[in-house]
Amino acid sequence: MRAFDYDLDYKNLDFRMQPELYRVGRGEQGVLLVEPYKSEILPHWRFATPDIATESSETIYQMFLDYLADGDFVGADMAHIFKQKWDLCRENKDYLTMKAEHCERYKEFE
Repeated sequence: MRAFDYDLDYKNLDFRMQPELYRVGRGEQGVLLVEPYKSEILPHWRFATPDIATESSETIYQMFLDYLADGDFVGADMAHIFKQKWDLCRENKDYLTMKAEHCERYKEFE
């Protein structure tokens, strides 16, 4: 597996138009750089309460299915990464920590 390439011009790169440049990273590598997917998925990344978190997870999972149906591997992988992070935090049932530690970090890229 090739490592995620941090040297690309992510501010001007559209992975929907150039999916061949996408590299599957380890864990969350590059998740906040890959456009247009970051901008499509991140607005649904909400965790103020368990109910809002559940709705967020369901929305992102549906996005994952939609990307798969469209044959969009990059979008599906990005949605999977966001959903996987949500599942990890849900398993720990620690929504306040999740919001403080993870969501605040993601907000700086909005």
